[in-house]
Amino acid sequence: MSWRAWSLGFLAGAALASWLTLSCAPGRAQSEEVAGAIHAAAVTYGVSEGRLRCLAWRESRFWPGAYNAAGYHGLYQFDWPTWRYGARLAGLEGTSPYDPWSAAQVTALLIARGEGSRWPPLRWC
Repeated sequence: MSWRAWSLGFLAGAALASWLTLSCAPGRAQSEEVAGAIHAAAVTYGVSEGRLRCLAWRESRFWPGAYNAAGYHGLYQFDWPTWRYGARLAGLEGTSPYDPWSAAQVTALLIARGEGSRWPPLRWC
């Protein structure tokens, strides 16, 4: 491989890495819908918006349709028993963990109730 081809590949890789870092950073939601849902939930339950954003980024990269083969669903990666429990507490029975508004509300409620340990510790948030 020539030096020129290597240099172009290196620059393209650096540009891609920069774009991914800036577009997927924990401080930014990927859509207005997700950002609004996270903000509303934080205000409603008096929890840290930064923590909700960080958790959403870590669990699903802000993608409400995320699914894990281990059986976790949505923006905050709920399993079905936890989702049913949290949705019932929040008065959101019948909603989906794939709905960003419902998922943010349930997550914020569980954190406000001291049940944030349902997710692994947020060491870097």
